[in-house]
Amino acid sequence: MIEGMSQRSDALEDLREAAIEWAAGGRGQLIVDAAASALAADVDSPTLRMLAGTPHVSADEEASELAPQAFRELGLEISEQLSPEAHIEAARQQARRFLAGQMSARELTGYLAGFYMAAGYPTDLRPGSGSTTTTTCSEME
Repeated sequence: MIEGMSQRSDALEDLREAAIEWAAGGRGQLIVDAAASALAADVDSPTLRMLAGTPHVSADEEASELAPQAFRELGLEISEQLSPEAHIEAARQQARRFLAGQMSARELTGYLAGFYMAAGYPTDLRPGSGSTTTTTCSEME
């Protein structure tokens, strides 16, 4: 029974991580795949079932429609898609992965630059704008 609870907990955490990435602009297929894995691990809700059965060709559209409701049903607090909060949480998630040794400094820098641009921050601090901060980060590895 404890193993089943652990699998359920792991699947719910995987769904939460996929949801954070999706909310920051990731593809809908991330949520569809995580929803299917969650169902296989006994995480269940009516909307999660519909989301897990979404065809690949309509994953982006269906995720936008179904994911927020599935998150509410499961008690997951996920920021609104493409909101500044979503980008901040995704950046934090990537930083945790870096600290855990799951990605290189170069990969983290690339993700953070992408989140920064997607969030609409000033263009004078974007890569290639001549900012010394960007140059330094790019050369970290």
